[in-house]
Amino acid sequence: MAGLITDLSQSAQALDAQQLGLQITSNNLANVNNPNYATESVQLAATGVIETNIGEVSMGVQATGVTEARDPFLDAQVAQEISQTSSLQAQDTQLTQAQSYLGEQVNSSTTTSSISDTSSSTTGISSALNNFFDSFSNLASNPTDTGAQQTVLQNASTLTDTINTAYSQLQSLQGDVTTQIQQDVGTANGLLKNIAQLNGQIQQYTVQNPNSTPNDLVDQRQGDVEQLAQYMNITTSTIPNSNGQIQVTALDTNSNPVTLVSKTSVQGNGITFTGTGFTGGVPSVTLGLTGGSLEGNLTASTGSIQTLINNLGTTASQLTTAVNTAYNPTGATGNFFASTPSSGQLLSLDPTLNANTLKTTNTGNAGANELALAVAQVQNQTFSTANGDQINGTLGGFYSAAVTGIGESIDGVESQLTDQTAVQSMVEQQRSSVSGVNQDDELTNLMTYQSAFQAQARVMNTVNDLLDIVCNGLFGAAVS
Repeated sequence: MAGLITDLSQSAQALDAQQLGLQITSNNLANVNNPNYATESVQLAATGVIETNIGEVSMGVQATGVTEARDPFLDAQVAQEISQTSSLQAQDTQLTQAQSYLGEQVNSSTTTSSISDTSSSTTGISSALNNFFDSFSNLASNPTDTGAQQTVLQNASTLTDTINTAYSQLQSLQGDVTTQIQQDVGTANGLLKNIAQLNGQIQQYTVQNPNSTPNDLVDQRQGDVEQLAQYMNITTSTIPNSNGQIQVTALDTNSNPVTLVSKTSVQGNGITFTGTGFTGGVPSVTLGLTGGSLEGNLTASTGSIQTLINNLGTTASQLTTAVNTAYNPTGATGNFFASTPSSGQLLSLDPTLNANTLKTTNTGNAGANELALAVAQVQNQTFSTANGDQINGTLGGFYSAAVTGIGESIDGVESQLTDQTAVQSMVEQQRSSVSGVNQDDELTNLMTYQSAFQAQARVMNTVNDLLDIVCNGLFGAAVS
């Protein structure tokens, strides 16, 4: 009878083990689309053996723990690739927006990027430049035509508005980028705090349950780490003898590690945006970020976008100098463009310029056109910095190169982004093959645990029946 009771106890223990397997399998299937979840599995082991007169006999099976299929190396690789992809995506977004403000059509290919034919362009600054000089050429042919005069003034106004609008929009874009960076820094610091808090919860759970792992908490922390990687490139490492706690580090400008999170503490104020870079750690040092949207947005704003703003300013300044030199060669009869543009603008018409003061000549002859002709010829004038000019080449050529430059930057970023996206996808697939939930495997496990549970239930019913027979037989024999 003692053997039957032992068998009943073993059956109950085995039922618990198979039931746990069913629960874990169900949980895996429920998280099949959860990217932060790592597949869990029940660890089964024999409960031991007993010596009998016929040798050792197993005491049955028991669940000894639940493990998850997580590969720290692949987790680190995924976080690294996320940072690189996020940086390129941020740059692509900002550069594409900047290019759109110019109103130009840029022809791109796998090897080159060039501005549309400026002679046929109908929008943007290049078109406004063409129309401005064409109207002066027409005025030179018809110096006394009031319609031609009005066209010059109208096209000049359009040119100043187009350049100033693009300048204002580019500056506004830089302001928006700065605001976005500040918001993202706040989000990143929130994630650092979450990771520190999860470190504490994992440590507490592990101390209280030394034979178990807080898999759900680990999954949450890894999710926060990968979300943080979208904003900045980081490295994580497990702290020895800390019950599963991790350390989060970044690199400074000399590639030295800077601790941002250690166990349950965020170091200092987390990360801070200085306007030109990022600082963090204790003591606070300048971080050398090479990935994440923080770095990508700042790189675009202070790099290609700032260069475009500078080139636009140089174009406007050279245009002002060249046109005024042609229009007012003596410096005594009034400029066409203001020598000092209005506040917040790159190009302004001279405040004295109007339909009555617009001139085509300094000779006093109403039909003369030397000034109008000189301004029209500025379009094809070749400048040289060696001669004291602000640009090399023509105005149209210099501006075209500026637009082409940002177009090439976009082409380069998008080409890298395509490659990087493929790399990230490959690494994520590698991790998924290790940690991800395989629905077919889990359905097989479900049937396996179900069959084992049903079989063990039959064993328990059989043992129960045998105990009933024994108990009733003994009771009946005692009564009789």
